[in-house]
Amino acid sequence: MGIVNGSQRLGKLQMARKRKEEVSGSFHYLVRTDGNDNAPRVVPFTEDEFGDLYRAIDGRPPLDLKDKDAVERLRQRGEAPLEKVTLANTRTIRGTFRSAYWGHSYENTEKGTIPANSTSLRPFHFMLYLSDSGKIYMGCQYLGQFGGYQALRETILNLLPNRKRIRSHSFRLGAGYYRDAKPKEVRVNVASRPTSITGRGAGVGKMMIALSAEKRDDTLSDNVKNRLFPLFGGKQQDMRKAVADLFKQTDIVDFNDEDIQDCKIMAEMNGKTRVIHVFEAGHQASKFPLNVQVDRQHGHPSQSETCSALAVVLKDHVLSVTENG
Repeated sequence: MGIVNGSQRLGKLQMARKRKEEVSGSFHYLVRTDGNDNAPRVVPFTEDEFGDLYRAIDGRPPLDLKDKDAVERLRQRGEAPLEKVTLANTRTIRGTFRSAYWGHSYENTEKGTIPANSTSLRPFHFMLYLSDSGKIYMGCQYLGQFGGYQALRETILNLLPNRKRIRSHSFRLGAGYYRDAKPKEVRVNVASRPTSITGRGAGVGKMMIALSAEKRDDTLSDNVKNRLFPLFGGKQQDMRKAVADLFKQTDIVDFNDEDIQDCKIMAEMNGKTRVIHVFEAGHQASKFPLNVQVDRQHGHPSQSETCSALAVVLKDHVLSVTENG
């Protein structure tokens, strides 16, 4: 195994690919029960109820951004504005939602200083699908680390009757899905604090470190498949420890488990390079890369392309497991 500093390793190649790789999607589903806590029975959603949900979404008044209570709901991820919502067919709803970001001031080259108490809204696309089993699946788009499933989930749940009887589940791929993957590189972002990092390159802030497989050396691939993949879907603290232990074996860099901010595995799957997110901050859902382009002017993908890509992943990788597995 070889270890390289991220800024040296990625260079122009990553910049060329970034605009394509940064769009991803997570998947979740809503299931309704009869409310019996001792022996709950699933009560499937019907097409008529799904149609009612669309009409409830379509009939929502625009969010008043001058209303302090409305803005606070945005900030606390309790609500998300929904836009450009269409009923593609009796089982599919497509739309765009906006997720709120605030709490840090920053300089903008066009507008100057953006204050910390200002709320910014970023657009993301979503799809809802009513399965044959009566579950409502939700595909939620991300752009890099930005996104907001929680706000979308709360908005949809508040539009459904008897929300206390509805449970939300996130789809997480297990180790079996990656049995044919061949890991080539592991990349971690760690908090760079002198008290927690030893070895070369210690500094302040955040640093990216990568472990890459040497030519004709399958040690990294075997370690990842044997030590990391089996932990998928489990406790994040166990996964963080396994990632930290993997790097500690190199005797070049050492850091505390809790300093790991995120981890990605670059692997070959079916002849293509796949980005595998080891864990996601704040939720347990897998992120699937979406093969869509972002608009160069606005920096966001189109709704039609994104929702079509979400539909393909939903059919090929999610429903095949949850509905037919």
